[in-house]
Amino acid sequence: MKNILAVGSLAFDTLSTPAGRAEKVLGGSANHFS
Repeated sequence: MKNILAVGSLAFDTLSTPAGRAEKVLGGSANHFS
């Protein structure tokens, strides 16, 4: 298995949709990549 280096951001996001609201959800490009 080869190593992969992921470079990106990690953040806590607040999501608001017509269905509801969520706070402190882990987001960011590095999280999405993994």
